[in-house]
Amino acid sequence: MSKITHKKWSKAVKVVYNGEKFDSKAELKYYLMLKELLEDGRIRKIEKQVRFTLPDMKGGKRFSYTCDFVVTTLEGFKVYLEVKGRMMPGNALRYAYWQQQYGETLTIIPTSGPFKFNLDWLTKPAD
Repeated sequence: MSKITHKKWSKAVKVVYNGEKFDSKAELKYYLMLKELLEDGRIRKIEKQVRFTLPDMKGGKRFSYTCDFVVTTLEGFKVYLEVKGRMMPGNALRYAYWQQQYGETLTIIPTSGPFKFNLDWLTKPAD
């Protein structure tokens, strides 16, 4: 009988900072940036590792999705953030399914490229 192994697609290293667990160094870096915005009074609230339950797409058992951060803006809007260095197989489908079920938009934060760790859009007042 052969053993089934799962290939690790991510090079992310889990870290602990001040007793809080993060799935990657990039996630911790983004959290610290968000925390600074919170302390400066530019956002209202940060929730970390928020779990959502989704019904199975084929009906039957449920599965969960954990969002990296839910940020509440000063205007009271919730912004759902996912810090990603690399898209894993199946993530796009799971994100689309979550958006369909909850009617919200999930913002993917790339950890590389020209938009990495840019927070300007989060604190700009609505036009």
